[in-house]
Amino acid sequence: MLTPSDTTRRTAVRVAGAGYVALFVLAIFANFVVKQGIVDPADAEATVAAIRAQEWLFRVGIAAFVLVFLIDVPVAWGLYVLFVPAGRARSLLAAWFRIVYTVFLGVGAVFMFLGLQIATGDFALGEQQAMLMLAAFDVAWYVGLIAFGVHLMLLGDIIIRSRIACAAPAISSLVSSRSAMPDRKATRLSSSKAPSKIAAKMSCAVSWSSGNKGSGSCWMRATIRRVPSPSSRPRA
Repeated sequence: MLTPSDTTRRTAVRVAGAGYVALFVLAIFANFVVKQGIVDPADAEATVAAIRAQEWLFRVGIAAFVLVFLIDVPVAWGLYVLFVPAGRARSLLAAWFRIVYTVFLGVGAVFMFLGLQIATGDFALGEQQAMLMLAAFDVAWYVGLIAFGVHLMLLGDIIIRSRIACAAPAISSLVSSRSAMPDRKATRLSSSKAPSKIAAKMSCAVSWSSGNKGSGSCWMRATIRRVPSPSSRPRA
């Protein structure tokens, strides 16, 4: 079976590592600054008014989600190439689960765009229809996060079994797989008022972003040191 060269693997590490950093910034901005900052699930009228008042920001948030959708594809490729020596089947399975998550995020971005069009366009549709589209984004994203959690569990298992990277980032991936799953309690709190709403957003932001995106860049830095350069390979 053909395996990637050391040069290809080092390139894959750099692509995935840079991708993780971009995903961290874009996902924080798109979800926690734009979407959760503008959308109030308990108040359709206020949400539509906020979207109309900050339409440009909402559009930038959608664009950030689309960029996350696009960047996740080369990240999945980089992880696959990096861990092929640990087992092609397991590495491919982990990559596919990440792609599934990415597809659902792309579908969610479409729903978010439709919500924007309904809220700001001259359609014979009301505020509730706009909220329905925004709620559909949440459902699509939550389903995708289930696949993302499985991806993290597989990734942690591969790292531990292969010993390509140290154990700490692998354990971080396994623990982070839980925070990737939809948190209904946090969702309910986020729709309530005043301090509980702010606390829920901050808690969700810390657990989701640092657990699922930040941990990736952490173990990427540990891994790149363990991928030998072509000059360090033994010669026949």
